[in-house]
Amino acid sequence: MKSRQMLLKIITIFFLFQLVGGLLAAAAPFQIHLGGVDADFGRRLSGDRVGQHKVPPLSPIEMEITVSVSSTVDNAVIVDYFPKDWEVIDANGGSVSAHDEQYNKISWSIGTLNGSVTRSYLLTSPQLTTPPTTYYFRTELISTGGSVLSDDWTVIVADPTASDTVDADFAQGTHENTENVNNTVRLISGYTQGRFTSRIFDLENVSALENLIWTATAPTYFFQKYDNVGSEPTTLADGSTRKGTISGGSIADTRADDGVYENIAEFNVGPANSYTPTSFTVVDNTRHVSGTIANTASDDDVYLTLRSFISAENTSSRSRAFIAYRSATGTYGLQSPKVRSWDGYAWGAEVELPTAGSEIRAIRVAINPVSKLSYENIVVTLSADLYLDVYVWNGSTWVENHNINSSPVRATYPDRHMRPFDIAYEMKSGRAMLVYDIN
Repeated sequence: MKSRQMLLKIITIFFLFQLVGGLLAAAAPFQIHLGGVDADFGRRLSGDRVGQHKVPPLSPIEMEITVSVSSTVDNAVIVDYFPKDWEVIDANGGSVSAHDEQYNKISWSIGTLNGSVTRSYLLTSPQLTTPPTTYYFRTELISTGGSVLSDDWTVIVADPTASDTVDADFAQGTHENTENVNNTVRLISGYTQGRFTSRIFDLENVSALENLIWTATAPTYFFQKYDNVGSEPTTLADGSTRKGTISGGSIADTRADDGVYENIAEFNVGPANSYTPTSFTVVDNTRHVSGTIANTASDDDVYLTLRSFISAENTSSRSRAFIAYRSATGTYGLQSPKVRSWDGYAWGAEVELPTAGSEIRAIRVAINPVSKLSYENIVVTLSADLYLDVYVWNGSTWVENHNINSSPVRATYPDRHMRPFDIAYEMKSGRAMLVYDIN
């Protein structure tokens, strides 16, 4: 074997296994002689039920790497290459990155290496495959003088085999959609989906297993269908006594997880008829706008559109009223507007709004004409400082806009005294407009 920049002369590999505290662990170094420089690479795997070349699936594996040199090397970097199916959960100071389509790598910058150095990291082994997959690991030492790769280290991911001598069947109680009735397991028909399991035994904490064999005997018969639905009342899992009937599929469809089911429905599900009108007639103030009667039978976003108009006013509903004025009452006297509301029977109590800052000279009121916004009222005041203040009732509180005009309004005119502002709502949009004359 030839490295990138050094000739490989001698390779010596030896293994040492030891059992420590129920964990399989071993140091397994191999020596490489490189043109005057002796480099030793060591790898040690540790963890629960972990061997040096065989580990359980989906388990944490501590990977320990040792590199030793007989003479000093500068700018040393240790790189360990591992398959992408293995996930690093603790880099322990290393830098993890992608290497190629099949491998990732973890690197440690050592600097000057004189003697030996050890680094470790924690991985999670991949899930079990059939047959078990063999994975390859390798270590590279990079320095100023060049780089060299270790031999591949193989690791198989496989479950420890085990056997159980206890015979067990599904008659030992209930599980999910099974029910034990008189020592016979039956399916609850209203809730079946074709997946039925029973736990027979557990293999708990085992540190070492040898010569264990596992055998499984397939069931002799398929589970039977109990014809209790449709013909007689059956107590379902929710405790009701409704009758049921098979509305689709068969009992065979419960035996495979293939998306095909036996469907159970209540006995009387009603007719499956659809009804659509065949004609229409407009009356009173309703008008036909667009579309035909055929548009009511299809869910295609095309509609039969009708429009209605007010045919008469309601004379029985109570009317509402709202006024705003200035008075010397309240906390701020003539500087704050006062409001009262009529509910159809009586005037409500006087409500004082926030101060306008100076004596009020004029007040205007507007009520939103749009029915869905009819709760909205606006009060506009002109005070002695020639600024306008606007108060808006939004249905729950008054919102004040102080000094809404940027310049004072005109106070006097050549031949008469006038109110230089007004407020009104648009009839269709329900938007308010304030107009005023500035000096």
